[in-house]
Amino acid sequence: GHRFPLRIELIGDEIGTLRRFDPETQKSVGPEHRALVAPLKEVIVGPEAGAAARAHVLSIIGRWKDHSLPPPENPQVFISAGETAERLSSPETLPDLQSYLPAFFKERATAFDYLSSNWVALLLEPFLCQQAFERRRAELEEEWARELAAGEFALPPSDSFSPVSAASEKLATAAVVAVGPEPLADTCAAGDEPGMPCLPPADAEPQAGITSDVAALKIRPDSDEPLRPLLEGLKDFTGLGFRVMIVSPMPGKADRLAELLSAHGIDLAARRDAGLLASPAESGERPAIAVGGLQRGFIDMAGRLAVVPEAEIFGEKIRPSRKSARATDSFLSDLSDLHVGDFVVHADHGVGKFLGLTSLAVQWVGEWDFINERERPRVRVDAACIEYAGGASLYVPVHRIYQISKYRGPSDAPPALDTLGGPAWERAKKKIKADLREFAEYLLRIYAQRKAKSGHAFPPPDATFREFEESFEYEETPDQLKAIEDVLGDLESERPMDRVVCGDVGYGKTEVALRAAFLSAMNGRQVAVLVPTTILADQHYRTFSRRLAKYPLQVRALSRFLSAKEQKVVVAEVASGKADIVIGTHRLLSKDVKFSDLGLLVIDEEHRFGVRHKERLRELKTTVETLTLTATPIPRTLHMAFSGLRDISIINTPPPDRLAVHTEMIRADDHIIAEAMERELRRGGQIFYVHNRVQTITAQAAKVRELVPQAKVVVAHGQMNEGELEQIMRDFIGRKYDVLVCTAIIESGLDIPTVNTMIIDRADTFGLAQLYQLRGRIGRGRDRGYCYLVIPARGLITKDAAERLRALKEFSELGSGFRIAAHDLEIRGAGNILGPEQSGNIMRLGIDLYMQMLEDEVKNLKGEEVAVEFEPEIKLPLSAYLPEDYMPDQNQRLSWYKRLSRARSEEEIAGLREELVDRYGIPPEAVANLIEVARVKLVLLHFRVRELAYTGAEISVALAEDTRADVDKLIRLATKEPRQWRVAPDNRVLFKFTAKTPADLLPAVQRVLAEL
Repeated sequence: GHRFPLRIELIGDEIGTLRRFDPETQKSVGPEHRALVAPLKEVIVGPEAGAAARAHVLSIIGRWKDHSLPPPENPQVFISAGETAERLSSPETLPDLQSYLPAFFKERATAFDYLSSNWVALLLEPFLCQQAFERRRAELEEEWARELAAGEFALPPSDSFSPVSAASEKLATAAVVAVGPEPLADTCAAGDEPGMPCLPPADAEPQAGITSDVAALKIRPDSDEPLRPLLEGLKDFTGLGFRVMIVSPMPGKADRLAELLSAHGIDLAARRDAGLLASPAESGERPAIAVGGLQRGFIDMAGRLAVVPEAEIFGEKIRPSRKSARATDSFLSDLSDLHVGDFVVHADHGVGKFLGLTSLAVQWVGEWDFINERERPRVRVDAACIEYAGGASLYVPVHRIYQISKYRGPSDAPPALDTLGGPAWERAKKKIKADLREFAEYLLRIYAQRKAKSGHAFPPPDATFREFEESFEYEETPDQLKAIEDVLGDLESERPMDRVVCGDVGYGKTEVALRAAFLSAMNGRQVAVLVPTTILADQHYRTFSRRLAKYPLQVRALSRFLSAKEQKVVVAEVASGKADIVIGTHRLLSKDVKFSDLGLLVIDEEHRFGVRHKERLRELKTTVETLTLTATPIPRTLHMAFSGLRDISIINTPPPDRLAVHTEMIRADDHIIAEAMERELRRGGQIFYVHNRVQTITAQAAKVRELVPQAKVVVAHGQMNEGELEQIMRDFIGRKYDVLVCTAIIESGLDIPTVNTMIIDRADTFGLAQLYQLRGRIGRGRDRGYCYLVIPARGLITKDAAERLRALKEFSELGSGFRIAAHDLEIRGAGNILGPEQSGNIMRLGIDLYMQMLEDEVKNLKGEEVAVEFEPEIKLPLSAYLPEDYMPDQNQRLSWYKRLSRARSEEEIAGLREELVDRYGIPPEAVANLIEVARVKLVLLHFRVRELAYTGAEISVALAEDTRADVDKLIRLATKEPRQWRVAPDNRVLFKFTAKTPADLLPAVQRVLAEL
């Protein structure tokens, strides 16, 4: 349960150090002096316990036979029980031991048995506790009955769980404090068992004019005067001499609340300490505000103190989890996810297939003592082997591994291999470079036009806007706050806004749009919200109407869900200016829709509109502020490439209350599937049942109805009439149905928080990105989502399918850097932003190289310096590599080679060495050499040295034409010490030196480099 896992470093058979490390970065976060390592299983049982468990099961069979326990109706249970008894004889081999733990112990205990005789029990809502006990007991009994009816043996619930009466007996020995909303009787019995003793809370009499319920101060969003209860309550408290403290969770929120109350005539005293609680107050003293984490308020009548947390005023805010953010620049391939057989792109040679890392023994010297040594000396180096068309192979040494990136294209189709040494790759790069230049020019032209235009500058947010902000029921995530700040900044500037906000469904994009719409509409400018489907239009309409209900703003919807007559009324209201905000589909783009004073256009998923609609949008965009929302993630590198050209805000932080979806891979089993659906229905949720074959979907829906007869089941697939499909989806959102049996068409833009279970039939036939997107449709509310990947009951699935499903199950954590699928989605997002013309170029080059070339072209046109790729050649007789016994995982070695080859500062190399020591231990000689070679490379890069080589008798330094080395100094040195130094006409500096051992070489190289 610790936030950080433990790294144990062994010295022989003894533990050397214990360190906690961050699983995201793999770096140590601190030493640990003591760690409790729990056993893998809760209970370790031996053969003697197995005999007791077997006897327990046989005793249950005996009680069934003599009818002291009601026997099961299905005779198959007796056979199953006998088999279970035999299996329990060898418990160490039992995979489902957990289910039978009670059978191993005669004496069983509950948590109460471990308490001392002097204890206090705090019961929160005792009656609800009692109900929860009863409900869980009934569920267990039902599950047990179902198992027996299916012919499967299971231990009775009474073996595993004590009755409620046992808890009541234990509670009778304790001092009980019962906390409930109202006074309770001495017992709150439910059913026929003794209930729990419940003590009524102290019933303090409130003073006249003052409520003892702090919640009465809560704002009323649906009222014309939402703040009235709070304002009047605060005045009453201070008038009666109460000390009042408002507690806000953060300084920024405290300041905003103080500003809001000040606008209504109440000035708060800013007290950041707890002194307020201790010091007496004069009658009429101002209420104070402090920063703290209080969730519930209280009124102390005797002490004349009222403490009111912000959560009681505005409703409890749901806070973001304090997860450390992942590095956001990891979109560019670091090769840690590269596997044998994957396609790669070499910057100079094109697309090939990666065959793995190969260790080569290389002859390194041209001159050697052939009398004393028969064979040339060899050193070991690692190289990546890439296969090209016709079976040709290319070995890329690890110091040039930076030239390789994993191929990621916009489709699942495998790319064609290039011919090694052929002209096609260079021709393609040249053509795409010209395309990119044209594309970058277009972007710059659009950017210049926007800069030249003068838009409408909105005034900064006022007290009413702050009040609207406070009514948001969640605490904004950091990314969301940044996006809101960006959008408000755009609206306040005179330059017309054209911003894209990227973020997954449910990550808070709508709230960003709401804030922009509120600012625009409250300043008299109309807002149009354009969405691709009528379902989304309806969903946005409901959200906007609910959030804006208490403000003098008219929100209207315009879509096919309205009759022709209703549409006509809305169109008239838009033209007259009566409608402040209108939300609709492409119907909004019709010629009959004329706006009175359109100030803001919000477009949801622009890429899903047709060409004709996009042309109309382009016309609108030139005159109004435009905010585009997209749920398809885009690469962070695209964000970088567009820096200053297209304004993009990215919301990567998941909502605060969202839990990771629990993912299970199961063999097709009606019993398990029915149980999963029933569990969801019991907690009041809905279910997606994905069956991706239209021909058999109706039969599958009939089967689902048999499995859960109490559920209302409906079918949806892409071959349905569009209107019918939309109506079904609308009914499902409106909870007219419990289970939606559908193909993979589940609407990517919809946010249905009540759907928290998904069953994917034949999950082995889906692609990884598709599975990832499907799973993302559930778990959007506060309840945990459950995704069941169903594979055939019998037979094998392909190795690739097994790996896909295993990856999906493994990476179920939110923001877990789920590389393969996330990258696939980001490439689609890149295509959406860049347009279809550029998708072909991405397909040819792969996303990594494409992004690099696009960024270079944009920099070129902006007049910024583009770093020309300069890579020195290093030919030293040193074994410089990562041995397998030091770093066994090939993917990790690839990643480290790339990181070291791209290191561009001494600090970076020092940091990498420190991380290597931290994660893998003291580096052996080959790794130490690799690090030193990286340091040497830094010097060569700085002085622009083409090649550093050792021939066996000389160290040779070949200077580039634009070298930064002091050539005059080197010539003087050669003149002064001609036996040791020489400057050749081809810009090579030669230093005479013979190394007796490889260890002698590096100090000599350092000496030569010091003279540059």
